[in-house]
Amino acid sequence: MQLSGQTSSVIIAAVYFLLASAGRADAYIDPGTGSYLFQLLLGGILAGGFVIKVYWRRLVAFFSRKGDSSDDEE
Repeated sequence: MQLSGQTSSVIIAAVYFLLASAGRADAYIDPGTGSYLFQLLLGGILAGGFVIKVYWRRLVAFFSRKGDSSDDEE
């Protein structure tokens, strides 16, 4: 979908206006947020380790290929 120059300029101006007119945000971060972020990080690391464990043979086979396609033809 192609937008004309005038349409894209109007969209950019509208987004800029909405972002510039935002008022002050009195945000509160409770003490549990840090532990939640830690759990997300730890879960991501463990999930990555699990994926490596499950696909270990495929990863080894992928990285051990040195451009030899003769194994695939046999």
